Amino acid sequence: SDQANHADVKIMQDQLVKFVESHVGPSTFRELTLTIRDSRGELIAGLNGQTNWQWLFVKLMWVGDGHRYKGLGTKLLKSAEHEARRRSCAGVWLDTFSFQSPDFYKKHGYAELGKIENYPYGHQRHFFFKNI
Repeated sequence: SDQANHADVKIMQDQLVKFVESHVGPSTFRELTLTIRDSRGELIAGLNGQTNWQWLFVKLMWVGDGHRYKGLGTKLLKSAEHEARRRSCAGVWLDTFSFQSPDFYKKHGYAELGKIENYPYGHQRHFFFKNI
């Protein structure tokens, strides 16, 4: 189906979490959102992710046009790593596309776990992690 039945998805998610927790213990899920705003209060950069089972997963990190290459991405990433350590995380993992920022993460000490070729076609999706 092209339309998700949210009640069914919730049941699947709850049952999967129950199964995983039976093997590794209770989930420690917590959201993490960091934002940077300009002097007018406009959002110019942000990071969103979650901590769970002593790891931070960075779902997305964005720096707006005109604000890139000014250290904002580094500031967000370092702040997220700091918060992950505060939450007793062992590491951080994330993914990015080849046309986005794989070199940025390598520069900040992230190791590449692997990549998917032609996702999207003509590009790659890269997966990274870092022990903290």
